[in-house]
Amino acid sequence: MRFLLLIAGLLLAVPASAQTPFSWDNATVYFVLPDRFENGDTSNDHAYGRGFDGNGTAYAFDVAGHFHGGDLQGLTDRISQGYFDDLGVNAIWLTAFYEQVHGWVGGGDGSFQHYAYHGYYPLDFTAVDSSMGTASQLEAFVDSAHAHGIRVVLDVVMNHAGYNTLSDMTDYDFGAWQGSESDWFSWRPGPGEGWHDYHGAYVDYTDAAGWAQWWGSDFIRAGLPGYTACGGSDELQCLAGLPDFKTETTTALPAGAAGLPPVLVTKWTAEGRLATELAELDAFYTRTGLTRTPRNHIIKWLTDWVREFGIDGYRVDTAKHVELPAWSALKAEATLALAEWKTNNPTKKVDDLPFWMTAEVFGHGAFRSIYHDNGFDSVINFAFQGQAGDPTSMEPIYSGMAAGINSDPTYNLLSYISSHDTQLFDRGDLIDAGTSLFMLPGGVQVFYGDETARPNGVTPSGDPQQATRSPMNWSAPDAAVLSHWQKLGQFRNRHLAVGAGQHQQITATSASSTPYAFKRTYSSGGTSDQVAVVFNAAGSTTVDVSTLWADGVQLTDAYTGNVATVSAGVVTFSPSTNGVLLIEGPAPIGAIPQIDISSPDLTGGVTFSTDPIDIEIAATDVEDASLTIHYTTDGSAPTTSSPVYTVPFEITSTTTVRALVEDTDGNLATASKTYTIGAGLTVHFKKPASWSAPYVHYFNTDPDVGATTWPGVAMTSEGCDWYSYTIAGTGSAGLVFNANTS
Repeated sequence: MRFLLLIAGLLLAVPASAQTPFSWDNATVYFVLPDRFENGDTSNDHAYGRGFDGNGTAYAFDVAGHFHGGDLQGLTDRISQGYFDDLGVNAIWLTAFYEQVHGWVGGGDGSFQHYAYHGYYPLDFTAVDSSMGTASQLEAFVDSAHAHGIRVVLDVVMNHAGYNTLSDMTDYDFGAWQGSESDWFSWRPGPGEGWHDYHGAYVDYTDAAGWAQWWGSDFIRAGLPGYTACGGSDELQCLAGLPDFKTETTTALPAGAAGLPPVLVTKWTAEGRLATELAELDAFYTRTGLTRTPRNHIIKWLTDWVREFGIDGYRVDTAKHVELPAWSALKAEATLALAEWKTNNPTKKVDDLPFWMTAEVFGHGAFRSIYHDNGFDSVINFAFQGQAGDPTSMEPIYSGMAAGINSDPTYNLLSYISSHDTQLFDRGDLIDAGTSLFMLPGGVQVFYGDETARPNGVTPSGDPQQATRSPMNWSAPDAAVLSHWQKLGQFRNRHLAVGAGQHQQITATSASSTPYAFKRTYSSGGTSDQVAVVFNAAGSTTVDVSTLWADGVQLTDAYTGNVATVSAGVVTFSPSTNGVLLIEGPAPIGAIPQIDISSPDLTGGVTFSTDPIDIEIAATDVEDASLTIHYTTDGSAPTTSSPVYTVPFEITSTTTVRALVEDTDGNLATASKTYTIGAGLTVHFKKPASWSAPYVHYFNTDPDVGATTWPGVAMTSEGCDWYSYTIAGTGSAGLVFNANTS
């Protein structure tokens, strides 16, 4: 939705609301297993025959290890209803939507059927799992999230493939299944047996020829004849008996079908897309110049989701079980893919930030580690689950984390109180735990249903983590917990200072308690923000805000909506029964005027042209205050006495346009953008002595003038081993210089 704003006689189109400035350092990430969240499309229930018995009768959805019907459509529906907006969520981490093994395996100690509803048993990285929905539904989900200012984080696995299931063995003719095609459907444990016992009853694990038709010895190690044995290190072990991808190998795979896992050749042939997949792999290796290896195949398949749909980040599963260079390589390709998608989809992107990755390193705490130097912006903080609870005890944790991550831009953390791999936090203590979590420095993760006090589910023998993955309790949410979490979440989302700011304890006095109070301040990239927070307040509470706001400034407690004025350096509020004060100034960060400097002739953020450029400046203020835009084009900083912008103007040479907006509430904002006018991009290169005339391969041009095929084009000598080449019509490009070799 857009509306028209009249500024100094000029009619400008501006967004209906300005988005709150975002940083991954202040992210509120909602972690959801889509299958357990919301069933938005019942037509995909029981895809691939999942959850049926041998008579074609579907099991009830309360079976712990079965698919329950939740899907991408369900997530999209809840986004459209504003559920995540109300919770202040600005990123959704969902477990993998790409295709999982079709059948079940024995779960726990063999007491239950265990399907891959959680997304950690991959079969085919290139297809949307039919239980999750379709490619169109995936696109609608991502687009809807972005339209609501929510980034999408995909859970990815590079360490292992899924188990061999009886369903896949019969469908794709691998292994040594000794029954009929329908036997896997109807097989049930006999007296004294469990769900693991089909291995001995129907599967021959000595048939090397049969198992060669699975992933193949080039791709995985496994305890199978003809395969490399599992190793003893973190990187080489077969975690939980899963087939381990050989991501460490540097030996080149052959081109064509011979370089693919046999199970995928069988599958893609049956689906009529083998030739397409092979052609895409060829194009990937031509573009990147990488060696054909299992690691790079998987990187290509995973980053295609980014390039096609605009996925904003990855949560990486089992990071310590894959060698570190693999993660750096994945991050590099995903970063290129997202930049390409944003260039091609300027109206769909939610921001201009680069690709983001967080690592699951089981047991990792609140510290910087080697993972932050190998592709990861963040690592999951397993320690906080045991520290959350009494908010008044948070000072050592808050001050320590803020001093670490918010003073060092090279790393961050993602903290939680509940997860699918550990346990749910005490369901009776979610008010205090939520307070502690939402005010934590760094990124925070909300596990689906923590905000509604979702109860534990069925706990099958041998696998207590299944209980953490119960269905979302839509019919019986805890209204008090939900309301509390919504207020905290919206305040956090509105204020970069909460997660990304500097922390300092301040003084507060209360009529009948000893409050804990602190301030957070943030200033970076021209954006400033500040808040004061109080826990355990009771009755009339006075807070020292003398270092934050001047006397006479009107402040708001965002928890209750109460308003008070600073006097003699303090402000006094009466808190809610939860004892939380969330104090913000008269211009919350989301209310600061927003400015857009653009050219109607250039799209997708392009700032280069070979012709004169028309410039427009638009502004919006969410408080609907009157705005005045001032601007300069001579490089000087604009002030309130600079010329007032009234009509679009033309620039004919490289120019930096600077704008300042003031509103009638007294808020100011500034922005600038540099536009370049020229014939093209000229690059210079001094060749090594061993090279003859060098070539340059260019790609990702902006504006887009195409890319060269490898090895590119010959450069022109300038003397003394210097060479040059001009790429006409563009202002930037990715470059690879080479000696005209492969």
